[in-house]
Amino acid sequence: MAVQITPDSSSALLAARSAQKAAAARQADSLQSTAGGRPRGADSVQLNSSATTSKVQEAHRTLAQAQRGMGALGVANHSLSEASKHLGFVQSVVASGKSGPEARLAVADGLANLDQAVRGAKFEGRNVLDGTDFSVATSASSVKVGVGSQDLQDLASLLASGGRGISALNLERPAASAKALEQASNLIAGTMQEVTSQAGNLNGLLGELGAELDGVAPATLSGSDATGAASASAAAIAAAPTAAMSSQATVSATTVARLLAD
Repeated sequence: MAVQITPDSSSALLAARSAQKAAAARQADSLQSTAGGRPRGADSVQLNSSATTSKVQEAHRTLAQAQRGMGALGVANHSLSEASKHLGFVQSVVASGKSGPEARLAVADGLANLDQAVRGAKFEGRNVLDGTDFSVATSASSVKVGVGSQDLQDLASLLASGGRGISALNLERPAASAKALEQASNLIAGTMQEVTSQAGNLNGLLGELGAELDGVAPATLSGSDATGAASASAAAIAAAPTAAMSSQATVSATTVARLLAD
């Protein structure tokens, strides 16, 4: 059925169109007024909220990096303790003055264990005693995390075959061998000091992070959380955790053969 347009309905339609145009004009004026005269308090709240969110997100990233660094240092500390123990065993064999087959075999075993302790020191699949970088970077600064060197990685082989300023062990020359072992011991001790120092620096960073977060967003990540993470990490370093990944790395057959040679 067709709709008939009467004079009355035509007038109503025109009136409705006029009202629609007027409403659209008022809405445009309202939007323009709001854009030009937005309450400054609302902008301030939005900016503060954005800044807080940014700080909390950065804090989370920093905390994650710091915990990762602590994990790497924990593995390094444990492995260095093991390496020091095996090196001490070799030192005791050299100090005994014996040079027969049993002594040579004991030294070879000690160096194999030393090599395994050093090369098996890995965190997240990466070596932690060859200087691999686990540093923590923030928008304002960075904390170095990375210990060891290639000399430390190759320590057992250097003691067996000599090189890079370290003489090869020779049970017929106990004085020279003792000096080489002292160099090795100093290298391990120096690296352990690096671990302690870097762990302390990370603790300091986490302490600063906790103080900052106390005034930013305690409900999201409080200062006590960061302080607790620092304390737990420090305890882990001190306790030399057993989380170090094991490895089957050993001194090469030629190295062992050299030590066992007459």
